[in-house]
Amino acid sequence: SSGINAEYGALNIMQSTSMAFNKITEENVYICTGHPLKGDIKSILQWMLQEEFTAAYHKIHHLKQLKGLALQDIITEIHLLVHRIEFPNKIKIQILEKLSEIELRLSTGSSEKFQMSAMIAAFNITKDPMIEMAVSA
Repeated sequence: SSGINAEYGALNIMQSTSMAFNKITEENVYICTGHPLKGDIKSILQWMLQEEFTAAYHKIHHLKQLKGLALQDIITEIHLLVHRIEFPNKIKIQILEKLSEIELRLSTGSSEKFQMSAMIAAFNITKDPMIEMAVSA
């Protein structure tokens, strides 16, 4: 029964995508469902790791507004990406703990703006330890 529901859900997404776009592509499906694109997630992660806090905040906020993205969806995708990146274990654990705390606060109705700040901060505070590790290696 749940397999059939999933098939109908996929079919509905395909129908919606074909009505909205001339072609069904991965990007068009993501746009139609409101999920962040893989490229957007990579950009967000890059901003959090390489930009100053305020610049990262403004870029992510602008992208969220432009594409109508929910922070919850961004966090879900960032979480998956963090598992695939070769961060030192201590830093990976720290980031994943912070992401889980943010996700919990979002689920209880906390402000997306505050939680987006917390997400950026979680990555910003990992910069110094990663630089120290790289220098001492």
